[in-house]
Amino acid sequence: MYQRLYEVIDTITVVAGSHTRVGPLINVPAGKKAVILSIGTNEAVAPGAGNDTFITINRDSDLSYVKLDTDAMPGLNHNVECYIPGIDTVEVILESVTGIVAMPVRYTYSISDITILEKIRWGLPLSTTEASIAQELDLYGIAAAGLM
Repeated sequence: MYQRLYEVIDTITVVAGSHTRVGPLINVPAGKKAVILSIGTNEAVAPGAGNDTFITINRDSDLSYVKLDTDAMPGLNHNVECYIPGIDTVEVILESVTGIVAMPVRYTYSISDITILEKIRWGLPLSTTEASIAQELDLYGIAAAGLM
């Protein structure tokens, strides 16, 4: 399913009231998708009041698509599994109200082809061959019913 997996491990410092990108901005090649598959951090590193340091995932034009409170995360020994796709860009941001020094963050993502079903669900154009396959397998009906 995934053609290539990448793991980003970084230690991030954030000045109070600001944010810092974790790893690179993921620019997705044409016809592909990037998917954040898991993310983890060490909640014990966050100082002071809880609930003021967040991992934010931006995808395409959806800023703050996902916002995870680091105080509620299980720690680096167990990543939070997820499926957050993007077709243009994806980025992971660490933001903090009170500031944070040397917070470890780890995430895994993949780059792979966009499937026919995903193209249907996301409203992307299909090639003639893909449209024929979608018709034959009733992928339009499957997508409309939310079965896949």
